[in-house]
Amino acid sequence: MRKGITEKDVMEILESIKSQVNAHDGFIELGEIKDNKVVIHCGGECAPCDNKCIEEALKHKIPDIEVIFR
Repeated sequence: MRKGITEKDVMEILESIKSQVNAHDGFIELGEIKDNKVVIHCGGECAPCDNKCIEEALKHKIPDIEVIFR
């Protein structure tokens, strides 16, 4: 298991899907990172969504990441 996921790792991935999220009138923000867990805050049209696009993008680059949506 990969340890020490960095804010830079996560932010690069979130930036790569930003246009997709914006196109749906939503927004995503990085909450906190601890070990392999990352908290993501979603809003706008992304709030009621199942957030699969965000989780898949993160897991594609960081397979052992655990994503928690709030």
